Amino acid sequence: MLDGNTVRAFTEVPMNIDFDQPFSETCNADVYIPSSPAIGGVLLLHGGGWFKGDKSDQRLLAERLRCEGFLVCAANYRLAPAHPFPQSRDDALAALQWLKDSSYEFDRDRLVIWGNAVGGNLAVEVALTSGYPAVSWSGILDIKGFMEQSSAIAHEDYDHDFTHANLAVSDQHGRNDAYVRWAILQLIGNDMSRLAEITPIGRVTSRSGGILMVNSLDEIIPADGALHMQNSLMKSGVPSTVHLLAGSAHGLGYMHEVLAISTDYAKRAWPLARIVRKFADADASSLPLIL
Repeated sequence: MLDGNTVRAFTEVPMNIDFDQPFSETCNADVYIPSSPAIGGVLLLHGGGWFKGDKSDQRLLAERLRCEGFLVCAANYRLAPAHPFPQSRDDALAALQWLKDSSYEFDRDRLVIWGNAVGGNLAVEVALTSGYPAVSWSGILDIKGFMEQSSAIAHEDYDHDFTHANLAVSDQHGRNDAYVRWAILQLIGNDMSRLAEITPIGRVTSRSGGILMVNSLDEIIPADGALHMQNSLMKSGVPSTVHLLAGSAHGLGYMHEVLAISTDYAKRAWPLARIVRKFADADASSLPLIL
C-alpha cells in the first residue's frame, strides 16, 4: 500500500494533456512520470460501461504503476450513447499514437495497454490492432456470446436506465446481466445487428499482441469470455494468460491481488511483442513460430 508520504514524494503529474485536437474537450490524458528512468510505458484506460468514467478513476493504479517505474498515460475517450462504437476504440488508438509520438522518455518497444472493466475491453481492442501486449482486468470480450446467453431477459432491455448507477458499489456484487446488456446497447445505439462488429474475438490475427486476462469467477462480467478469447488467440498463435480469482470483485476491486502478476506479465510479453510488430508488414506465413 502507498502511504501519504510516498504519494507526496512522487514527481508532479502533468494533467489534461490533449492527444487528439478535434475532440480535445473530452479526449485528454494525464501522464504520470516516475522519478527515475522509466522501465517502460503504460497506456491506461478507465472503466465505466462505455457511458461514464474518467481517467481520474485510475489515479491510484497509475500511481502504483509509476512507483513500479512505469511512465503511465491515463487517457479519456468519448462515451456512449452520444459516441457509439467504434469511437471509443478510435480514441484509445489515438492516445497510443500520441504517446508513441510524444517527447516522454521511455522505450517504445516496452509499452503495454492496460485497462479495467470496459477499459479492459478497449485495451484488448488496441492490442489486436497494434501488436502491443495488453492487461485486461474484467474486460468483456465475448460480447455477442454474452448477449445470446442472456437472451432470456431481453424483454427487460428497455425497462431500466442505469445512467446514474453507482458502479463503484454495484460492480462488486456479482452478476447483473440487465445492467451489462443495457450498457452494451448504449454502445451500439440499440442496434443488435452490430453485436458481431463490437466483439473483439472475431478480430484476432497472428499480429495481435499477447494478452493477460483477469476475471473473478462470480463477478459482473462472465469469466468464460476470457476463455473464449484465449481460444481465439491460441488458434492464431498468439500467447495469452487467463487468471481466475475466487469471489465477485471486479476490475479495480482486485487490484492489490493481481498487480504484481500483471506487471510481471507486461515485462515478459515485451520481447515477443517486439518481434511480432517487426514482422507486422510481412505475410502471416513469414512470421516466426510462436509457442
